[in-house]
Amino acid sequence: MSRRRRLSAIAVVAGAVLVAALLWAAHPAQILALARRTSAEALALGFAWATIVLALRGARLGLLSGGRLSPARATAVIAAAQLPTTVLPMRLGELAFLPALRAAGVAGAVRGLSFLVLTRVLDVGGLLLWAVGVGIWMRVPGLLAAATVAAAIGLTGYLALRSTRSAHRLALRLRHGGAWRRRLLRQLLEVRHELLRVSRSPWRAAMLGVCSLAIWGGIWQVTVTLMRGMGLAWPAKSILLGVIGAALGASLPLNVVGTFGTQEAGWAAALATVGVAAKEALATGFASHTWSIAFAGVHCLMALPWLLAWQRRSRLLV
Repeated sequence: MSRRRRLSAIAVVAGAVLVAALLWAAHPAQILALARRTSAEALALGFAWATIVLALRGARLGLLSGGRLSPARATAVIAAAQLPTTVLPMRLGELAFLPALRAAGVAGAVRGLSFLVLTRVLDVGGLLLWAVGVGIWMRVPGLLAAATVAAAIGLTGYLALRSTRSAHRLALRLRHGGAWRRRLLRQLLEVRHELLRVSRSPWRAAMLGVCSLAIWGGIWQVTVTLMRGMGLAWPAKSILLGVIGAALGASLPLNVVGTFGTQEAGWAAALATVGVAAKEALATGFASHTWSIAFAGVHCLMALPWLLAWQRRSRLLV
């Protein structure tokens, strides 16, 4: 077994242990009771907010594609890839984005991965801005200075990526390496190409930023709606803090079923800073996560037939 496979196996086992431990701490009966207690009105409104988030992600992908994808097709691509991403281990579900993109008429693994990388960069940037906002809202000391440093680092990285000279230096270092280095070089240059194309239009870049911020705002509203539907009157800023913690936890590579376990751990850790008991936070985290997966499943079932029909129609026209 290769070193990479051993590490992946260890991560999956660690993720399974983490999920089991957190489920035991949260009590499955309590999770089930919270999920059942969620009102029908809250589920309907939560699904509506989740649909808005999906549409925003589709609009952002359409902008990134530079006209290759209409907003409707881009939204269908996101919807089709969303469910595998939330249920498969080690973020393997993100690879479903590539065939969905191909079905929508945008071929090429390198280009597809470039779109995926850029959406992740935009997600991280939007999350950081929301984190700064909630920190200022909750009057966290020293946050403004930390945010300034982070912004300076981000700006430096962006300018370095835009620099042709930097790209050439990177190319000289990698092009004489092994096959994986050449693949990495090709991918990095494609990401840089897409980023440069987007940055040439200030309007498009601004809209990408607005969409990324609105996406996290929509996720916050989905969570607030579900919490209210469960009968929990937690402050909105505390729930926003929990959403940020959950997103950070979900980024850890210890996932056995989607982001179950790490996401709940981040959610509970963030809410612990505002006095929410770990058992209650974990139970609400698992319950709301389950409903979010149900929403993603409905979106996927709606999008797949449309994508397949569009692919068949495109082949007939060719």
